[in-house]
Amino acid sequence: MATEKEATAVKDGGMRRGEIRDAAAEIGRIGRGTAETATATAIGLVQSAPGAAEAPARAAREGASQAADAATRFAEEQARLAREFTDRASRNVEAMMQAQTIVAGGLQTLWKEWMSFTQDSMQRWAEQAQTLAQTRSIQDLVATQNDIMRSEIDVLLKSGMRLSEVATQTASDAARRITERTEAAA
Repeated sequence: MATEKEATAVKDGGMRRGEIRDAAAEIGRIGRGTAETATATAIGLVQSAPGAAEAPARAAREGASQAADAATRFAEEQARLAREFTDRASRNVEAMMQAQTIVAGGLQTLWKEWMSFTQDSMQRWAEQAQTLAQTRSIQDLVATQNDIMRSEIDVLLKSGMRLSEVATQTASDAARRITERTEAAA
């Protein structure tokens, strides 16, 4: 209860007990409204805090996932390029080996042709020497020698053409194999 002094002070201040009660009630309502607003705000913050923390966490997870995906794609692309490079190198080596096999076969054929020419020449020279030894006159000797020279030049030209054909065919086959590989790679 208010003391007389307070009552007088209130009366002198122009307020009565009813007015004080009304003012106190108004202050209480304002206080309750403020408290309710503060509580609602706090509840909203508490309820949104997990979501607010979740958004950056989600963004971080998504960023990490995208970075991992990018790293995986990069590694897969590098592996694919390495396989492709290895396959190309393997096919190139294979083409070179095939070309070398063709050249080796051609060289073997050339060597056989040359050896055949040499053996045939030795046999012909032996026969020609016998024919020269059987001549009875200088005119027969010169005629036989001319025949031998024509025959040897003819054999030499034919053998040279055959050797040239083998060398050309060998080079052509080897070049074609390498060209096929180059075109296949392109």
